[in-house]
Amino acid sequence: METRAPFRFTVDTGARAEWTNLRLKGSFNPTTGEYDPLWNGGQTIPMRDDGREGDEVAGDGVYTATVSLKTEPRSYEWGVVADTKAGPGRWLPLQDGNLRFGAEERNPSYTPITNHKLGVHRRGQDGVLFATWAPATDELAVEIFKRDGSLKARHAMEKQPDGTFKLELGQGWSDLEGLGYRFATGDIAYSDPRARFLQGQQRGVERIFVDPVLGIETGWYDDSGKGGPNYADNPTWGRFTVDDRPEADKVQLIIKDEKGHQLSKSELLQRLGAPRLLSYEEAPPKDKQDVDILNRWGVDSDAKVTDYQWLERTAENGAIELEQVGNAWVTTVNNFPALAGLRYEFRVYENGRLVGDLNGDGQLSKAERVRTPFNDPLSDRISNRPGSERLSLIRESKFAFQHQDAPRKTSDPSRFVIYELHVGSFMGSKDNANPSNFKDLMHNLDYLEELGVNTLELMPFNEFGGKRDWGYTPDYYFAGAEAYGFELDAAEALRKGLVSPREAEGRETVWVHGLEAIKVFVDEAHRRGFNVLGDVVYNHTSGKADADNPMWELDGDERSFFKWNGQYISNTDWGAKPNFGADGVKQFFVDNAVQQLEELGLDGIRFDFTQVLHDTGTNQEKWEGMQTLRMINRAIDHVRPGAYTVAEDFSRSWLVAADYDRSSWVGENEHRMEKKGMGFDAVWNDRFHDDMIDALAGRASMDRLMEALTRHVDVESWSKAVVYTHSHDEVGNSGQWAARVAAGSQNTEETLKPLPRALARTAATLTLLGAGVPMLFQGEEFLDNADYKHGVTATWGNDMSWLGRTVDPAQAESLSGDERVAALKRGHFNFYRDLIKLRGSSPAFTSTSQIRPGSVNNEERTLSYVRQGGGEELCVLANFSDQPRQVPLPEGNWKLVLSSDDRQYGGSGLQGGVAPGSALVYKRV
Repeated sequence: METRAPFRFTVDTGARAEWTNLRLKGSFNPTTGEYDPLWNGGQTIPMRDDGREGDEVAGDGVYTATVSLKTEPRSYEWGVVADTKAGPGRWLPLQDGNLRFGAEERNPSYTPITNHKLGVHRRGQDGVLFATWAPATDELAVEIFKRDGSLKARHAMEKQPDGTFKLELGQGWSDLEGLGYRFATGDIAYSDPRARFLQGQQRGVERIFVDPVLGIETGWYDDSGKGGPNYADNPTWGRFTVDDRPEADKVQLIIKDEKGHQLSKSELLQRLGAPRLLSYEEAPPKDKQDVDILNRWGVDSDAKVTDYQWLERTAENGAIELEQVGNAWVTTVNNFPALAGLRYEFRVYENGRLVGDLNGDGQLSKAERVRTPFNDPLSDRISNRPGSERLSLIRESKFAFQHQDAPRKTSDPSRFVIYELHVGSFMGSKDNANPSNFKDLMHNLDYLEELGVNTLELMPFNEFGGKRDWGYTPDYYFAGAEAYGFELDAAEALRKGLVSPREAEGRETVWVHGLEAIKVFVDEAHRRGFNVLGDVVYNHTSGKADADNPMWELDGDERSFFKWNGQYISNTDWGAKPNFGADGVKQFFVDNAVQQLEELGLDGIRFDFTQVLHDTGTNQEKWEGMQTLRMINRAIDHVRPGAYTVAEDFSRSWLVAADYDRSSWVGENEHRMEKKGMGFDAVWNDRFHDDMIDALAGRASMDRLMEALTRHVDVESWSKAVVYTHSHDEVGNSGQWAARVAAGSQNTEETLKPLPRALARTAATLTLLGAGVPMLFQGEEFLDNADYKHGVTATWGNDMSWLGRTVDPAQAESLSGDERVAALKRGHFNFYRDLIKLRGSSPAFTSTSQIRPGSVNNEERTLSYVRQGGGEELCVLANFSDQPRQVPLPEGNWKLVLSSDDRQYGGSGLQGGVAPGSALVYKRV
């Protein structure tokens, strides 16, 4: 006679109060205990979270159900439905197919999202949980360090059947909070890949690469194999910065030897040598080659980081006076390797006193120094890798959002106007000597408010190596970039829950770490009504100088996070592609996407270059990458339905932004595979961008541009297309500012001529008043001409002096010099502002409103199209030629509502016809 045994099913919801009414179903009959391929007619079994009948703790979000089944050897399938934010009765498993268990597995369990189980977490009042995924090692330990850097304790962790390790301490959080920890296996130790808080890079100091001839800051990598420069062999300098001190009288840098002796100017010179640049003639061939490439690219080399070099501002006693740049104080020091191991200290003087000098002796003791937010709290010894992280922190965020439910300017994606920006350079100094942070971004929300955009898309802000980066070389996915943290009044930080009373005690200001800096900004942006989208990079991880890659080391030399089938690593041009065939890797990215929405409060996510996941490598790689994207979007549906997800994807597969139940077979023979809908809300429309750029350059026919405007190529509808003329890639990698393309030159004077400016306004008109969801890139609205070269950080800033000038754009051509430039930039900004206002004023300009072709004249380079919706009809006429043109309107009565050639925008004010390079907008009356 066959025996039966109790099987206890467990589903851990992560204590999500909005996930309720869980019901178990599976390939068994709960009455007879027999296998049932028809799943008992689809009937379900209630699961409990009430502390009774097998459930251990009431209300902890862990649901259980016990079923008596026959123990004959066989495999079963099961799953759970629940009421989630996505709606009632939703299928909870995120992967395709059903959950499985064997007859010998008496406790099947499932956790869709594991953010609460992996990493470090407080348990109860004072317990601590450490957990991480490291499947290919048999031994793993947690090492905990005292505040002085010495080892406090080392605990062995227990391996679980799913390849995770965990350590639970019944008490100790209050004793350990704020301490550093790491994981260790064999001779390898690494910080927690899921850490929310890190000890941070060395504060105020960074290692930079400087072109020895041009004196500009460059990058960290060797691009010579692709015809670019080799930045990595440039001399390394140090840059020392104190931020957020605009009112200081002066700021000094003190360098001391290992014994604490302050080095004099002569001692510094003896150790470092005098800073100098090479002439082109005396430079080695490799450096000449780099200069030739940078000059051929037209990179602006006026912004020299050597302009802030230390020697010219150093007293005989060795005190180096920093130079004020915006809100910051900066100096650069040559021969960085000679600084390693020395001690450094910043001294800030405000209102005649030394900040932090509590006893008034004119010096900073060690205790006083570490309490100043501008000095490093952990070590004053200059590291040879100051841009590398140290330890993970045992810490939890106490910041509570106040404005998460504040009404947005719009919650309808069809009315989004997206503004892509880089936190580290937005409205920063022209040479990027003082990178921007989230505090600066909050101060600039007034500017974005005036422009009229309603949705902000932030380039990646998770932790990367060094202090200046686009963010697409990530190190720590769950922690915020420390470079974007900022100094804040201690009392305000205490009110916001950013610090504990102990951390605020006796301090005027405190440092807001990267993760909480993000949350503070998001909360303020929501208060102002903006939607905030984050940018995530799941197609590769980091691997650059001054970087860490904890995923690389999580199980010693086995490389489970990257090694496919335990055999090979699939590389991209930017780093190793994760092994999406591993459950732990899929879970890592599912959890990270959920964190962006739940913990950071974002309204949506833009995913970097998703085609690497589902459209490169072997069929297995494509399949597993596709499954990962489907899982991520399903998880988002459960926790934040309505969150806006956008894929940067140029595979031309309509399935990227298709529902999960849609599919199509692709490939042939053994390469054939079923591709499935990946669930994104929208895809970047590269076809629109390319045809717009070709039209500006005079290459594309108007027929081609009309097709890009009126046909939603590669997506099912315009609601699923994000259209843009500019993006960080197109500007930074290709230099494709619209005015540059139209002028055929990078020279600013050429781009400011009437025709290039006019064509740039017309490109904006078609982007903002065409179909699809429009996106702008920072600076295009004021004719920015910065290079934004990836790897040449000195080209990332903006010249924002135009904002401070009172000028009349209509009088621009009667002005000269900086006044003329300011007038032209203000006029361009005003045009964008009015375009956005016009888009928002009419239902004919939503992403889904009807668009139909009008006239096309390839010879005269003109076109027109009509937008219609909500009972309104508007017609856009565009002239891409250098001559005035007559462009016919459809029959009927029309009223002119906007002219890009208006003098208030910097145009000529031509009456009759469409001015060269210009656009007109009419409304049917």
